[in-house]
Amino acid sequence: MLSGPTAAEQSAGVRSAIPAGTRLLSLRIANGTATVDLSSAFESAATASTMPPRLAQVIYTVTQFSTATKVRFEIDGQGRTVVGGVPVQGLQTRAMYGSYLPAITVVNPTIGERLSSPVSVSGTADVFEAVVSLRILDAAGNEIARTFTSATCGTGCRGDYSRTVPYSVTHAEAGTIEVFEISAKDGSPVNVQSIPVTLLP
Repeated sequence: MLSGPTAAEQSAGVRSAIPAGTRLLSLRIANGTATVDLSSAFESAATASTMPPRLAQVIYTVTQFSTATKVRFEIDGQGRTVVGGVPVQGLQTRAMYGSYLPAITVVNPTIGERLSSPVSVSGTADVFEAVVSLRILDAAGNEIARTFTSATCGTGCRGDYSRTVPYSVTHAEAGTIEVFEISAKDGSPVNVQSIPVTLLP
């Protein structure tokens, strides 16, 4: 995370809120709590609008593993109740920063992954009537598979979604997994998440 997105991730629109030069000084996990000690560069040029996304990226990165569900922040070895002007009293959790997530997230597949049919697509979504649409595009941008599924929670709350999607190609080629919401206004795709992958026959 501190190294920033790879070239493939950048091409897919992934951006980091973490300032360059931020270093991880230590990471300790005990009883479900991760204590993350970062260098002071983490607070550089912090504002009330830029700091919460930084905190959120650290929290979501660390808590993707089952050993940690809460995060305590330290800066240069010192416990803090305010980081970059943002109060962080107590333990921080994903639920506190859910508003900084896009309407749709894709957990699987990952950017650059080599896939074979059928592909399992999963993530979280907060979309109209919980309907999540999925499609697979080949190297030429042609749609070779399309379906939809429902998240476990609808408008105004975030739920999990998962769907297995079969496809067919004759040779290994670049492809794209698109996950999106259909606009209730005009039927166009909105909140599109595009994941570049390699499709295998």
